[in-house]
Amino acid sequence: MCSFSPTKNLNYHKNQAEINCIDFDDDGDLALTSAADESIQLYDMKQGKHRSTIYSKKYGVTLAKFTHNRMNCIYASTKEDGHKGRVHSLEVSPLEDLILSGSDDNTVRLWDLRSPTCQGLLNTPAPSLVAFDPSAVLFCVASEKLNCLSLYDVRNFDKQPFSVFKLDSNSRPWQKVEFSNNGKTVLVSTSEDIHYLLDSFHGEIKAKLTGHSPIPRPSQRNSGHTCFSQDGRFVFSGSGDKRIYIWDTNKQPDHDLRLRHIKALNSPQPPALLAMNPKTMLLATANTELTLWLPSLNREKNK
Repeated sequence: MCSFSPTKNLNYHKNQAEINCIDFDDDGDLALTSAADESIQLYDMKQGKHRSTIYSKKYGVTLAKFTHNRMNCIYASTKEDGHKGRVHSLEVSPLEDLILSGSDDNTVRLWDLRSPTCQGLLNTPAPSLVAFDPSAVLFCVASEKLNCLSLYDVRNFDKQPFSVFKLDSNSRPWQKVEFSNNGKTVLVSTSEDIHYLLDSFHGEIKAKLTGHSPIPRPSQRNSGHTCFSQDGRFVFSGSGDKRIYIWDTNKQPDHDLRLRHIKALNSPQPPALLAMNPKTMLLATANTELTLWLPSLNREKNK
């Protein structure tokens, strides 16, 4: 893993609005951000330039994500939507036009972009995080309150989970759940100084990612301050000390399963959000502005 350096800052949200999501289209050519100023900003990743601004003053906007049509996106309203509570987790199927949403109303809903009504509903004991696996056949519902991850078959949405993993964790709050691109591991990130890497088949903890500082809790749910590299080997995380920490999941953890980071990159702003381009070695971070990072040979700068 080479080092990364920030190459460009893009600041198009008004009044230092807190960005709540970064997302890339399937080809990695476009990126978008949504923020508390009720706007979506669209960027050209090939040129590293801003392209356009879309406002959603009537509904507000959070957790904006591309669909598989690069000219379309979906986002959660901050004022009203198909849930009875605020949506805090929103994921697009990696292969189909299906959407998962988790809400403060203690439900998880499955949506088809071809229909305005939800196609499936799960009642959960508490607000939960959601994630699709890379095959788009399975999805995960992660409950911080119950300390467990439940795996469901998309084709049998209304059936009981076929597998439930307990995660003995006192770290709060859970911020994001994500499958690696090879589908072998699940990352549960928290706002404290630890993240958990689990085996996606058996549920045991493979490693506890430590060394970083707790991230300040955002004013609203966001898309998360952790991400995998494209091959699933490396994990990136923002940190409260204005650095980005990187772990190599191929390395052996300590006897207590704690895995030491291999790099810590200095960031020009607190990295509250992270996302990796799906096609290129471009890392995006955000707080009130979007920062683009590219591989660098200057290793001394970010030691």
